[in-house]
Amino acid sequence: MRPPLISIASKIAPNNGSMTLKRASEAAKAAGYPAARGREILALVEAVKVRRLWRYPISVGVRTRAREADSREELGRRFSKPLEKRIQSFRKEEIRDKILDSKLRTHEVKVNFGKPKAFVSVEEDRTIYKGRFKGYPHRTYTLEVTVPKDWRLRVQKKGLAVLDGLFTLDAEFVESELDVEVFKAYWLEAGRGYSVNLIRGYIAKSKYRWFSYHGDSAEKAKAGLARKIRAEGSCPYGSECVSVATLAQALGRKAVTWADTKRVGACRSGVISRLHRVGIDPNRKSVPANLVYEAYKREPAPEVRAILLAAATRQEIELA
Repeated sequence: MRPPLISIASKIAPNNGSMTLKRASEAAKAAGYPAARGREILALVEAVKVRRLWRYPISVGVRTRAREADSREELGRRFSKPLEKRIQSFRKEEIRDKILDSKLRTHEVKVNFGKPKAFVSVEEDRTIYKGRFKGYPHRTYTLEVTVPKDWRLRVQKKGLAVLDGLFTLDAEFVESELDVEVFKAYWLEAGRGYSVNLIRGYIAKSKYRWFSYHGDSAEKAKAGLARKIRAEGSCPYGSECVSVATLAQALGRKAVTWADTKRVGACRSGVISRLHRVGIDPNRKSVPANLVYEAYKREPAPEVRAILLAAATRQEIELA
């Protein structure tokens, strides 16, 4: 038995946006009607949309009503799932937001539960581009990340979710010494383009301050954290340290090296990740200071000022 046309119109009517005759005709054919009845369905769709809008006070804007209708529809879809799946979906969304906070280059993020791993999949669609670019592939990069089911307890509640711009997949407590905690961990490092590198190492984190350091071993992580804390508390040019812009202007095209980053305790893995994100090859032995400053303007990072200051001190440059 074929459903009434008004039922079809109510089912396919969008809460915002417009309906096309092609889609209305397809809906008519799917319900067993001739495609020509699509025009009638299209007219009914407009009537359904007007009826939906009149359910709300006139003072409420049309866009607001449409957004509220979409929100209710989304809420209904969420609550139609079993409680365990809803909780799992909420946890995945939370983890996805943290991954995006680390500014990894990707179009979509998919989160799974299990042993820590990560890879990037590519999907090509040659029907997107038109005109002179017709037939060229449109690529969609999806970052798929697998984390433990209790990620919130193992990572987030310990303040390890995103440190030095790096997303932490898993962490296991190793030792605590004074105000420093050391964890054995997995984290994501940005690679060239849309690629990512899954790194296994150690994170040293201060209990009472925001400092942290990623290293190959627990000793290297603790040593790097100590350098970072010392560098933060020292400024050879007085209590009011100079700005990044002033340092970049004084240095000009003079070199900034890996030795400068190590001197101030900048996390090597974090620096490599940032360099990839701003399009600078991390295999270079040195980078001109003006190029570092241009990258800093695109993606500000707190350690850049300290690195430029170390480069200026090493080359004995006087600041105005």
